[in-house]
Amino acid sequence: MGMLRRVYPSARASDIYLGENTCLGVDTWYYVMFQQGLRECLTSETVTSSMTCQLSV
Repeated sequence: MGMLRRVYPSARASDIYLGENTCLGVDTWYYVMFQQGLRECLTSETVTSSMTCQLSV
């Protein structure tokens, strides 16, 4: 989250979308710590022009 906030100061952990809503995480300001791995949440990483990294199904 720290790196994301340096580029996008108003970024929030809720801006990160995970495919399975049963995958939980905690925002600790510098990190978003998830209890499951990204692949377990049926999530992949996508790079878009509007954001450095977007996590989605």
